[in-house]
Amino acid sequence: MNFDASREGVWIPETTHAPQRRPRREIDAIKALQLYRGSSRSARWTRLLARLGIAKKTLVDLDDIARRSTLTGSVSRGLQIVPVKAIRGSSGRSTDFDADFHPLNENTRDRWLSIATAAIRGDALPPVSLVQIGQEYFVQDGNHRVSVFRAIGQDFVDAEVTEWQLAAPLASPEPVAEPRTLELNRLAPGR
Repeated sequence: MNFDASREGVWIPETTHAPQRRPRREIDAIKALQLYRGSSRSARWTRLLARLGIAKKTLVDLDDIARRSTLTGSVSRGLQIVPVKAIRGSSGRSTDFDADFHPLNENTRDRWLSIATAAIRGDALPPVSLVQIGQEYFVQDGNHRVSVFRAIGQDFVDAEVTEWQLAAPLASPEPVAEPRTLELNRLAPGR
C-alpha cells in the first residue's frame, strides 16, 4: 500500500486485483498430501507402540494363510459392495501397510497420492480384487485404493470377490495386547 499525499491519511493499495486462486487440481493434490501425512503419522504411532510392546497391529498375510491351510475350493462371487472395515489382510503387501492400511513405507507414497487425488476429484476407480474367507476379506489387487478409502472415511468399496473354502476354519488371530497403563496410585507420594 502507498500513502497518497493528496488525501491526508488515506492508504491506497498498490494492486487492485484480487489474490489469485489455486487451480482445483492443485487443491486436490494438497488435500491428498494432507491425507497421506495423516495416515503415515498414524502408522508411525502404531510402529512406536509396537516397539514399546504396547500393541502390535499387523496386516494379515493371505499368503501365510494359504501356506498353513488346505484350500478345498474357490468360487467367484462377482462384483460386490464390501465394507472397508471387513478387509483384514493382503496378499504379498502385509509389510507395506499396517492393520488399518496406513502406509508403512515411503516407496508407496507416489502411488498412494495419485489414487488419493483421483478419489478426491471423484474419479471412478476400478474395483479392488478381494479373497473372502468366512466373513473376512483379503486384498489381491488394490491395496493402495483400500488404504486411501480408509483414510478418506469411505465405508464401502466395489470389489471383485473370490471366496475360498478351506478344509478347516481360520484360526482366530492372536489377541492384540491391551495397552499397558501405569498404576498411578502406586506412584502417588505418601503411599
